[in-house]
Amino acid sequence: MKETPTIAVVMCTYNGERFLREQMDSILAQTYPIAEIIVQDDGSTDNTVNILRQYAERVPQMQIHVNEKNLGFNRNFHTACLRATADYIAISDQDDVWMPNKLERQIEAIGPCNICYSTHLRGRDRTTAHTVAPRCNLEAMLFTGIAGHTMIARRDFIQRPESWTNDRIVYDWSLALNAYFFRQPNAIVRVDEPLNWHRSHDGAAAKHCGVWRAETHHMATLRVWSAQLSRPAAQTQLASGI
Repeated sequence: MKETPTIAVVMCTYNGERFLREQMDSILAQTYPIAEIIVQDDGSTDNTVNILRQYAERVPQMQIHVNEKNLGFNRNFHTACLRATADYIAISDQDDVWMPNKLERQIEAIGPCNICYSTHLRGRDRTTAHTVAPRCNLEAMLFTGIAGHTMIARRDFIQRPESWTNDRIVYDWSLALNAYFFRQPNAIVRVDEPLNWHRSHDGAAAKHCGVWRAETHHMATLRVWSAQLSRPAAQTQLASGI
């Protein structure tokens, strides 16, 4: 009998007390069982860690790790993902809201792919939020990437050192790029329904993470692309027009 794949939810927090409870509640309301909830805090000075500990008291599969020093957006997610032991890793922001069937739909869809992502809602208010549907072809990978908060990924892919580039390119863009070039036989699959609400607000971590300069991203992206072109699998993909 085939075993049910296990999922770890990995969340990184930093001064997220304002919306954290709503996101935690949406994770705990998932229709698919969660084997691990790994939360790594990057030195919050508000009530974030206390809120997390309140949840951990009643959620036995929940782990809380508090960094001794601030690692920053990328390194915090990277090191947190390395703690997971489940088959798949679902990445979580601290201020989103997940639809109840998010994990169930994504585990159904991922198949042999490295990453499954979904369309999502984005906006300050859920009732007026618009749907965002990023593409996952080569052109999109080079210049935009895929939002990490919509991802579920194979642990054996996401924990590869090669899947993370460096701190000059945001982690989710790096994962998407490397998934594209390492696909065996497919890189990425999309679920075409919004499975989470990505809340827009002035305190969002992405606005303050210090790595959002477009020219820096594009140069880092091209370096990843150039490095991967020497790999036989990448050459085959490009030659076939994939």
